[in-house]
Amino acid sequence: HLATINGSVAICQMLLRRGADHRALDECGVNPLHTACANGHYRVVELLLAHADADASEKSGLYPTVAWKKMYVNQPNAHNGDTPLHVACRSGYSYAATALLKYVKAKVSFPSKVSADSVDAFIHAKNRDGRTAKDLAVFNRLQDAELMLKRLDVGIRQMRQRKRPDIRKPHSQVIEGNPP
Repeated sequence: HLATINGSVAICQMLLRRGADHRALDECGVNPLHTACANGHYRVVELLLAHADADASEKSGLYPTVAWKKMYVNQPNAHNGDTPLHVACRSGYSYAATALLKYVKAKVSFPSKVSADSVDAFIHAKNRDGRTAKDLAVFNRLQDAELMLKRLDVGIRQMRQRKRPDIRKPHSQVIEGNPP
């Protein structure tokens, strides 16, 4: 946690290479991703997310189930229920918030109900005070994070309004001279 608080990318890399647990919680239920976001160290945020992606025990992909709430990028702390995105927006660090949003956006590479529900759960997650990350971004005047949250929200709504394409097998054509 100290390496993420101080923003030392080199020390974080060394610790992760030597087996440090990126999910380790302190006495307040805060993980290293929370502390990196709270201090605005977006490069440490990116490093931790990349490490979580490479971890075989970490679930890959996004899904709107109970497991989604336990996923590293969306894990609430025990203190007030803030997710890392809440922490970044509460602390006023738009670069950290943007790094989290880009990570989630990169995970959603295909339009489906599951991916839309997952991103929706991520951006509309509420802490114990009933506030979303967007509420905190607006309050702290994080215009770029607020804009990215709005764009993701609009993208989700558009994805849900689209009809699925009609996929049918093409009719086989009979060519004269060939047996059917």
